[in-house]
Amino acid sequence: QAEDGIRDYKVTGVQTCALPIFGIGWFQQTGSNIEPSGVRHPSPASAIDVQGEWGLYASFNQVLFQAAGNPSPAASASPVASPLSNGPSGPGLTGPGVSVFGQFGWSDPKSNPSQWSVMGGMSWQGILDARPNDTLGVMFAYAHFSNMDSLSFSPGQGETVVEGFYNLQLTPWLSLQPDVQYINQPSDMPGFDIGGAWIVTGRVVISF
Repeated sequence: QAEDGIRDYKVTGVQTCALPIFGIGWFQQTGSNIEPSGVRHPSPASAIDVQGEWGLYASFNQVLFQAAGNPSPAASASPVASPLSNGPSGPGLTGPGVSVFGQFGWSDPKSNPSQWSVMGGMSWQGILDARPNDTLGVMFAYAHFSNMDSLSFSPGQGETVVEGFYNLQLTPWLSLQPDVQYINQPSDMPGFDIGGAWIVTGRVVISF
């Protein structure tokens, strides 16, 4: 235990964690999908009918270390929109400790406006010794647009998102989580010259 109140894991009482959890999958759309054509001012007449969208994805989740007495579970690491919301303790954690996660996805650039994406982050429960049930989390994500002019308004470009949160476990049944996100290109139409966007949200969770 450090004198400044920050939890020190380089001492006895840290246990060995389980092997990383991996997941792979694919998706296939059997029907058609109407996508706006990549023109400056799209209209219903310029939309294109895309058939058979498909793609692949892979993910992992690893508990790096956590305090003894809190076994690392073999929890599922199914892909979600924001892994940071995967429980107040973060992915795979059952007590004070640190976990990391990542995900990569790819889809056919000839049928999907987003060609590939990558995401990664970490969560740290109990970073403050006085707050062992609080969790700090950060995440980075990048999506790369298709190079096809007919599918993307910004061929070959991409969008980056950075997110951070701190989950305050006020009581066993009540938590408060402020969250901050930054999106470098909130529109896929660079001609509109839209600057980066900050998004600030708060979440209250009541368990009963």
